[in-house]
Amino acid sequence: MSKNSFSRLVKSDGARTVQASLLSMLIGLGAGSIIILIVGICSPELGLKSAWEGIRLVFAGLFSTGRNAAGSLTFGFNPTSMGNLLFRATPVILTGLSVAVAYKTGLFNIGAPGQYLAGAAAALYFLSGNTEFFWSTYQSLPAVGFNGIPVALLAGNHPIAVIFTGMFMSMLDICGLQLTKLTAYNEFITDVIIAVIVYLAAFSLLIKTLLNGREKKHAAESGKGMKK
Repeated sequence: MSKNSFSRLVKSDGARTVQASLLSMLIGLGAGSIIILIVGICSPELGLKSAWEGIRLVFAGLFSTGRNAAGSLTFGFNPTSMGNLLFRATPVILTGLSVAVAYKTGLFNIGAPGQYLAGAAAALYFLSGNTEFFWSTYQSLPAVGFNGIPVALLAGNHPIAVIFTGMFMSMLDICGLQLTKLTAYNEFITDVIIAVIVYLAAFSLLIKTLLNGREKKHAAESGKGMKK
C-alpha cells in the first residue's frame, strides 16, 4: 500500500467513525476511573489502594482470577468470565445487528427487543420444559434488546464493528461484577461508564466533525508553512 493510499484510508469516513468510537470508549473508561478514584479518596473504608484495585478491575476485570493468599488481586485466563462474556454478548450482538442493518436501508429500528423475543422466546420455552423459565426470559430479554441500539450507534452501524462493540459492552458488565465481588465498590460504576460511552456515541458525528476540523486546520497550517 502506497503512502497516499494509506493516508486516504486513515482520513476516510470509516476511519473517522472508528476513531470517534475508540475516543468515546477511552473517555468513558477515564470517567469511570476518575469516579473510582474520587470515591476511594473520600471513603475511609477504601483509600487509594482500593481505588487502584478498582481501576485495574475496570480495565482488566475480564481476566481477574480473584485474590491470592496475601489478598492481592491476581489476573490470568478466566474461562468462566470468557463464557459469561459470550453468553452476555450474543443477544446484544444480534439486536445490534438488527439495528445496524435497518439503518443501512434508511430506517431506525427501535423494535429490536420485541423482534429478539419473538424469534427466541418459543424456542426457549420448548427447550426449558417449564413455564418459570419462560417468564424470566420474557422479563429480561427486552432490556437486553434495547442495549443493542447503543451498541449499533457506537459501532457506527457497521455489522463487523457491532460484534466487537457488543463484546466490549458485555465485558464492562463482567468488570462490574468483579468490582462488586472483589472490592467494596459496586457495579453501578460500570453503568456510569457505559452511560458516558453511549452518550458520546450518540454524538459520534460531532466527534468526527471535530476530528475533520482538526485535520483541515493542520493541513492549512502546513500549507502556510510551505508557502513561507
